[in-house]
Amino acid sequence: SGRVTGVQTCALPICEIIAKHPHAQNVLADHHLGGCTSCAVSGEHKLGDAIEEYGIDENALLTGLNGLVGT
Repeated sequence: SGRVTGVQTCALPICEIIAKHPHAQNVLADHHLGGCTSCAVSGEHKLGDAIEEYGIDENALLTGLNGLVGT
């Protein structure tokens, strides 16, 4: 279907998500994952782990990532 699914995406390292769609970095930064010097999120962090550790709204983040599919 081309859509990003929560289970699939949350198991991926952040660097792999960005490699698949470079604009994902902007979506992640909008949710305060990476892009700032104050957090310790690395590219090797699995997205689901980072969401849990930093209290990110998973649905909002995945909706943003889904919005990139097909662009």
